[in-house]
Amino acid sequence: MKNLLIISFLLLLGGYGFGQSSYPTIEQYNNSGANKLMFAKDTKEAEQLAKMDIAKGVPFLHLCSGEGAVEVTSDSLFQAWYSVYFYEHGCMCPDKKLVKAYNFIILNYLYQGYEHGFISDMRNDVIGLKGWNRRSDSSHYKLK
Repeated sequence: MKNLLIISFLLLLGGYGFGQSSYPTIEQYNNSGANKLMFAKDTKEAEQLAKMDIAKGVPFLHLCSGEGAVEVTSDSLFQAWYSVYFYEHGCMCPDKKLVKAYNFIILNYLYQGYEHGFISDMRNDVIGLKGWNRRSDSSHYKLK
C-alpha cells in the first residue's frame, strides 16, 4: 500500500513538474505581425497586423523597456495562461502610436475572453495599457 501511494505521488508530481509551456516557434515569431510592426505605415495597418496574429493564434503584447530587456518571473505564467506573448523591443521600439494601436486590439481580444480578470495578472509596462484602461466607452472592447 505504501509503495502504491509513493508511485502515485511520483506520477502526479512528474506530470506537473515536467509540463511544457507553449511558446511561438521561430517561424511563427518571424512571420508574426508583431515582427512586422516596425515597418507599418499607419495605425490601421498596425491593427490589421494584430488581427492577423489573433487569427493565427499567436498574439503579442509589446513592451519597450529601453537598453536592457526586462523579464519578470510571472511572464511565463501569464503567457501560458492567456496564450498571449510578450514582445520586448528593447531600445529599438517602433512608433508608439503603432504599438498602442496593435496592443489595443490585443487588449480588446483579452477583454472579450477574460473581461477585467487578466489586467491584474499583466505587467504594468505594456505600451498603451493605461490609455486603454481609461477609455470610458465600452465600444473599444469589441473587435471589429
